[in-house]
Amino acid sequence: NETFRTPAGEGEEYAGLFANGGVGLGLAVNLDVESNINISNNSRVAGISLTQGNTVNNTYTTESHTWDNNISVIDSTVTSGSVTTLEDSGFYGNSAEPSDYSGKGGANDVALYFSDSAASNYSMKNNVYFSNSTLLGDVVFASTFNANFYPHGHDSNADGVLDTNGGWADDSLNVDELNITLDNGSKWVGSATTSANVDVDSTVSTDWYDVTGNSLYPGVVAEDNAWGRTIDNQVFQSGVFNVTLNNGSEWNTVNASNIDTLAVNNGSEVNVTNSSLLSDTIGLTNGSSLNIGEDGEVATDHLTVDSYSTVNLTESTGWNNYSNLYANTITVTNGGVLDVNVDQFDTEAFRTD
Repeated sequence: NETFRTPAGEGEEYAGLFANGGVGLGLAVNLDVESNINISNNSRVAGISLTQGNTVNNTYTTESHTWDNNISVIDSTVTSGSVTTLEDSGFYGNSAEPSDYSGKGGANDVALYFSDSAASNYSMKNNVYFSNSTLLGDVVFASTFNANFYPHGHDSNADGVLDTNGGWADDSLNVDELNITLDNGSKWVGSATTSANVDVDSTVSTDWYDVTGNSLYPGVVAEDNAWGRTIDNQVFQSGVFNVTLNNGSEWNTVNASNIDTLAVNNGSEVNVTNSSLLSDTIGLTNGSSLNIGEDGEVATDHLTVDSYSTVNLTESTGWNNYSNLYANTITVTNGGVLDVNVDQFDTEAFRTD
């Protein structure tokens, strides 16, 4: 009986793709079986789409209760594909390439697409690893609750009282995952979008019967009564999306990104300019940096700047009436730096309640 409050349209940038299950994405690799994909030796792939095509576990090759996908990209490049036909137009006889990334969002800019099946009892676990490689395009993660999981409760003994959420006893088996790791100087230009951060795929704490929270909600959970008071930010999501950068890797965000956790380690950097990044938690360690440029917005519940890492707000931030960095708590420790980098006339780049 509780309600969510969050900015309109959050997590719905790719609503059309979520609705059709990824069909027609125009990517080079489209698989609906559990997959182990290895890309190496300066290879180039125009997009990968992985969907959950089997709703029972008779063909699962790994753990019996999860659908597992693993992608490894070494010394290679993964780009966006193209839904649109490209050969019928061009410039001086040269047509566009599927790998051309416009940065405008939508199906033509998708490089990696993951979608589970709501008809399956089994969660989808996706692990993606880039080493000395490039990801040019958007990543879309479409997650729904498993079949026989009841986000708002279920009456298991027909006594008229909701008493369980169903699903598996191990909470992790009820949750889809997408874990992306950039390592050894890898670079990503694009957005990260997930459907799991919208209302229908999140369960508020007062609807938990035998699960515990796995994420934070960027809006609020409010009482469904005349008071309408904020009571919580805890949710149990159908899926979680985590991004990790290691060893001098880089992510340049485009458009709007919405993830659960961001870890930036060992001299890696995240650059947010003319775009937005929403993450429940952001952690920087070992000389890493988060650089917020003009028209860049970063929002998080908790930001940690540790071990000589830096958060930089450039002089061009703060022109409009919004905060370029918004956080409930900020922890700066062990030589970390929060460099606001504003003068006496900049009033919006950094402020506290």
